[in-house]
Amino acid sequence: MRPINLISLLFIVLIFSSCYSRGKFGQSPDLLKEATERYYQVLKWKYYDKSKQFIDLEDRSAYEDFVLRMEDNLNITSYEIREYIFTEDGKQCDVKIVLTYYKYPSISEKREVLYEKWIERGSTWYVKPDFTTDFYQ
Repeated sequence: MRPINLISLLFIVLIFSSCYSRGKFGQSPDLLKEATERYYQVLKWKYYDKSKQFIDLEDRSAYEDFVLRMEDNLNITSYEIREYIFTEDGKQCDVKIVLTYYKYPSISEKREVLYEKWIERGSTWYVKPDFTTDFYQ
């Protein structure tokens, strides 16, 4: 076998093996970080139709109720994602986030720390909001 063919073959094997070794779990935390960043960004800017796609199907009705109650009154001024706490199997994660917001008619800002549960279904992450927290009330 020619040295160039052997090198090419080894290079191809190396590429495929590195892709395989990362596997789905290797990408999962990155996908979650991307999903959480997008979710809180669109929520901050009141793109509620876009943020709804990140809500777990079981919770979408409650989320729609939340949006109907709060869409004109809730104003998120900032958010900071602080921590990702994965379960052992990597399929669920509690995301620690600090939200700063105010709700009309008040203009006093509130700062709240939330631990929002995110679950992975297939290769997509969904949030399961805790609608009992002050933020969602």
